[in-house]
Amino acid sequence: MSKLRTRKFLIIPALLALAFGAVALGPGPATADPIPEDDKAYAAPDPNGIVTCNGGPQEASLVQMNDVPTTIGETPNAVLLPGSVIPFNVPGGDSDQVVVRVDAEARLLGHPLANAIVAPADFLRVVVMLDGAPMSSDNDLMFTTDVGQSNATQDCRRVGPGNHVVSVWWHLVDQAGASVLTGTLDDWAVTVEIND
Repeated sequence: MSKLRTRKFLIIPALLALAFGAVALGPGPATADPIPEDDKAYAAPDPNGIVTCNGGPQEASLVQMNDVPTTIGETPNAVLLPGSVIPFNVPGGDSDQVVVRVDAEARLLGHPLANAIVAPADFLRVVVMLDGAPMSSDNDLMFTTDVGQSNATQDCRRVGPGNHVVSVWWHLVDQAGASVLTGTLDDWAVTVEIND
């Protein structure tokens, strides 16, 4: 038997032993969660867990997009993202599933660099509104803590007949009150998918 064939036969059992050893040991030890429980951006006080929101055939897909950057500073309340208002109608005697997706390039500036990786971090929050109320029961979505990245979120609700309006609101959250924050959303798209 040649040396090359001998090496092949020695390598195969060694690789199999490593593979079975990794399976037998399983994942490494669990580490403590570094995120404090009282930070609502990370852990909602009343989580919903898994929620089912099923729909049927698609009836419409409404999309608003903007490739011009929009910037805000710190404000006491969330503000409307200009151009993000999307009205739609559900016919009488019907109910429809509404799926809303928001994606954007998001930037948060003015916070200490270490703040972006240490909880509680400053963050840019996005709130999807349906008929003037947050679609999500915990409207504390952390959209970004970063100085630049693409982000997305979605929500789903079943609505009855009548005129409805989806809009996107946003807000900067300065956890320690020690920064002068500015936030930018660019190349964003809001999609409202209406299904039976």
